[in-house]
Amino acid sequence: MRSPSTPTASKPPELSAATKTQRAELRSQFKQRRDALSCEQRYSANQHIADYLSQLDELNGADCIAAFAGTISEVDLTPWITEHLSAGGRIALPRVGFGGQMTFHDHRLEIPLEPNRFGILEPSAASPHLSPSDIQAVLVPLVAFDRDGHRLGMGGGYYDRFLPNLGGQVPIIGVAFACQLSAHPLPSESWDVPLHCAVTEQGVHRWMPNN
Repeated sequence: MRSPSTPTASKPPELSAATKTQRAELRSQFKQRRDALSCEQRYSANQHIADYLSQLDELNGADCIAAFAGTISEVDLTPWITEHLSAGGRIALPRVGFGGQMTFHDHRLEIPLEPNRFGILEPSAASPHLSPSDIQAVLVPLVAFDRDGHRLGMGGGYYDRFLPNLGGQVPIIGVAFACQLSAHPLPSESWDVPLHCAVTEQGVHRWMPNN
């Protein structure tokens, strides 16, 4: 019997060489923009993002929210995660497995995270698994997003495989710095799951009505 916390979505079709090259070039471009932010800019932006998330309609009343522990250059959700947990909410953080699978696990402030093989912090394997049906909203990391709600990830396909398991009923919220907003449409495929909204230090971009 399959564990309810194990994603079941099939692997997206293979991209063409040209599309892979285009996406790789865009990732490099937007990672450079993100990496160029100073410590002061990053700290200020993280605080503003936490404030916007605290007021976000899509998170209003949500108990169990999937979040992420970012890399050193990504948005640091720690201020908002601490606030949500302190208010009695639950946070689900991802563990990246072999074979392209990603599972979410219950996170508690008193239990330290541990680095995975990519150097990204994640819950220990002993942390309780959470099923997609437990999750009421998802905060998604990204490299870039555009004005149509399409996101560009790191290229591993982990969220591409996980998000369809939510059944289209859960708000998917991109979290990024304002410099990661693309002025031009990003390449997208038929299987890509669009964002409901995106939050940056400059405000909220919304494309779909609240659930």
